[in-house]
Amino acid sequence: MTKMKEKTFITRILIYGGVAVAIIVAAVLHLIILWAAPPSPAITYGEFSFKLEYEKQGRHYIIEDVLVAEFNRSISGSVNGEGTRIWSTSLKSGDSQHFTIRDDESVRITFFTGNSSYFMDDLELGRRRSKSQLERIWSKPSIHIDAVNEYGEVSRYSILIEDSYDLLREHGIRLISWERDEPIVNSFK
Repeated sequence: MTKMKEKTFITRILIYGGVAVAIIVAAVLHLIILWAAPPSPAITYGEFSFKLEYEKQGRHYIIEDVLVAEFNRSISGSVNGEGTRIWSTSLKSGDSQHFTIRDDESVRITFFTGNSSYFMDDLELGRRRSKSQLERIWSKPSIHIDAVNEYGEVSRYSILIEDSYDLLREHGIRLISWERDEPIVNSFK
């Protein structure tokens, strides 16, 4: 090999090798950032009172309890997604977070208390993931309706409680009042 060809060959090796190293370093840095666990919340525990009062078939009902939100841990992401914070959600009474308001052959209506990420101001990760509007509603206190048509097909939809007065009335339920503690303002460090 001539000296000129040898220099050209070495130059190409150095250029291609440098590009390969730069790509590998960039990929590793990207994975480190992607897999990093999100920061922990400044406030890790909260209690939120709620009261749903309604009337159905002339009978008066009250659902009242305290939602307990507690931060468990942050976990790192994977190649398919970013990290997330894990919260536990429970009710002081020990009841389920879903209360059935109406259940018959044509419709099932449930009241959902909301979850910890909503009350503890931790919806940012969900916004970055571009969650659907339905998923965002499902983190907040809401009414879920499963309606069965004449063919036995089930349609599921959800609506925020404050927007549900007219819809519930269509199903024979009069929403008298909805009271709840507001979500906190949290920060993540």
